[in-house]
Parts: sequence; C-alpha cells; structure tokens
Amino acid sequence: MNPVELQSQVLSLLENFSGVGPMKKLFWTLPNYDQVNEPTSRRGWPDAASSVLQEDPLVLASGGDKNDFHVIYRRLAKDRLLLAD
Repeated sequence: MNPVELQSQVLSLLENFSGVGPMKKLFWTLPNYDQVNEPTSRRGWPDAASSVLQEDPLVLASGGDKNDFHVIYRRLAKDRLLLAD
C-alpha cells in the first residue's frame, strides 16, 4: 500500500471513529502490529487515576523487535479529561 492510500484509510477511520472497533482495525491491519487484545488491571492504582477511566485499559497491540511497544486503549469516564485529573 502506498503512503497516500495508507493516509486515506487512517483518515477515514479517525473521521468515523466510534468505539474500540476502529482502533483495532487501525492498529491490527494498517501498520500490521501484533494483536494482543488483553485487558490490564487498575488494581493498585491511586483512586484519582483509576476514577477517570470507564473500565480497565485494554492492550490492543504490540510491536517492535521484542514486542516492547504497546498500544493501549483507555476509555474515559467523562467526556473530557481535566488537567487536574
């Protein structure tokens, strides 16, 4: 896929973003990262950090020579993330 086609597909996904589905497509098919799709626990997090999330974070993908790069999806509890949060 040439860079213009890739850019067009990424733009389309971002413009029609609704939930985790487009994020999975973005990171699993376009840059060809390894699929992980595993939740990670907020156990042990300070209440202030944990309370801003709707649910536990989801590790969507990994990459790099030793899978040392991770794409993590975190859904916020509110529409906005305040600086104080």
